[in-house]
Amino acid sequence: MIEAAVEERWNHTASVLAMLANCHSDPKKGRFSPQDFMPDGMGRRVEATPADLHMLRQAAEKKRHRGRKKQRGRGAEGQRGRVRDDG
Repeated sequence: MIEAAVEERWNHTASVLAMLANCHSDPKKGRFSPQDFMPDGMGRRVEATPADLHMLRQAAEKKRHRGRKKQRGRGAEGQRGRVRDDG
């Protein structure tokens, strides 16, 4: 989902750059397309290998365990360090 949003933003940026380049270039020399301004490899899908998936699972497990340790010290309201002013 994030990749789609990034690609959509690059499509928009590349279209604007192509339009600006075409406005300021000699029409006899040819026209620019948005693909001329896309980063290398953008829009190309790469297959994940089993090693990549294993590494992602390990990172997710580490993050999950760190999140549990942080939540243990919180109070009933889930907030730490908040002072009540009853008076």
